[in-house]
Amino acid sequence: MGYFRSSYAWKKKRAQIVSKYHGKCPICGAEAHEVHHIIPIKVLDDLKLDDNNLILLCAHHHRLAHLGVISQSALIKMTKKH
Repeated sequence: MGYFRSSYAWKKKRAQIVSKYHGKCPICGAEAHEVHHIIPIKVLDDLKLDDNNLILLCAHHHRLAHLGVISQSALIKMTKKH
């Protein structure tokens, strides 16, 4: 996965997602820098560049998403609003 994160495809997609959310976390509106894979790459590699599987989050909400406090279904709903 290290190669993927340094790939041109990921850097381009990451920039698109940051732009899509105007650099703001859709949950709290704070400045955000972390693009989160709603369904992890290790679970379903085919979705690693899918806009509907990617969301920009602030560090706090990214951590909560990884802990499962924010559900995958809630995150997916947020991607549909943007």
